[in-house]
Amino acid sequence: MVFSRTHFIVSFLVVLIPIAASFSFNFATIGPQNQNRDIVTEGDGAYISDGGIQVTPDGIGSNRSRKAGRATFIRPLHLWDNRAMGLPVNLTTIEPMSRFVAVEFDTYWTKWLSNVTGGGVCQAWIRYDSGSRNLSVSFTGYQNGTVVRQDGLVYTVDLRNELPEWVIFGFTAATGADFQKHNVRSWTFDSSDLQEEEE
Repeated sequence: MVFSRTHFIVSFLVVLIPIAASFSFNFATIGPQNQNRDIVTEGDGAYISDGGIQVTPDGIGSNRSRKAGRATFIRPLHLWDNRAMGLPVNLTTIEPMSRFVAVEFDTYWTKWLSNVTGGGVCQAWIRYDSGSRNLSVSFTGYQNGTVVRQDGLVYTVDLRNELPEWVIFGFTAATGADFQKHNVRSWTFDSSDLQEEEE
């Protein structure tokens, strides 16, 4: 059986499509005190421990293959304001199984400078700029025993066309036939105020 460990420290700096109000949080150290107060976990074995969010089970002796988990912020984020666009407003439902935007860190097949098999801690920054409509990703890895930041993943997308007005956000992970640990140790999120356009 192949064993690899993945640790992520994820920091989000997001400037979104005009959003309803500024919103930010900083979970510098995630622990059991965040369970169901700030972060909700779901799935096979997902929970919060003193070491952070265990998105998939990590207990020795437990069945850790073919498991999936999810951790989301406790409440939805008002991503953009329909009233600023003259569209009808429907706040009664959020469709969690509908459209989504994801950034995947594939630790098995993707060539990125990481030390996940040795338990290396990685950081990631995901940023969206509504003006340029650029979704960019940077992350740290290891090269010759030194931490390096890898930049340059940029995708142009208008999130107003991809996501509803209210969204849930967080992390998801899965294991296959082999075990892999998925641990989120800290999480930071920032967004800007809604900028109303003058007519």
